[in-house]
Amino acid sequence: MKKNIYEIITIFAPHIFEEKVQTHLKKIKEIITNHNGEILEEDHWDNKKLAYRINKLNSGIYHFIKANISPTFVEDFRKYVSGNEEIIRNSIIKIEKIC
Repeated sequence: MKKNIYEIITIFAPHIFEEKVQTHLKKIKEIITNHNGEILEEDHWDNKKLAYRINKLNSGIYHFIKANISPTFVEDFRKYVSGNEEIIRNSIIKIEKIC
């Protein structure tokens, strides 16, 4: 199965506890591994000011993951984050195609 390199940025609500953030990250990483993905890079950017208010919030806890993964991952990731009030924004960008 073909894989692509994706950058995944997830922004969590600033008021949730670190344990809850780690629970969400564990689930996201589980989705990646379930799609035979490999995490290439990961960075936790802590609480940062947002460019504009989201759901009446001025800041959010940012987390960055760069992964080599099957495109089927995107649908499962979107299902997980949609409707989750603790995840206020997310972004998935395909940066490189691997054959």
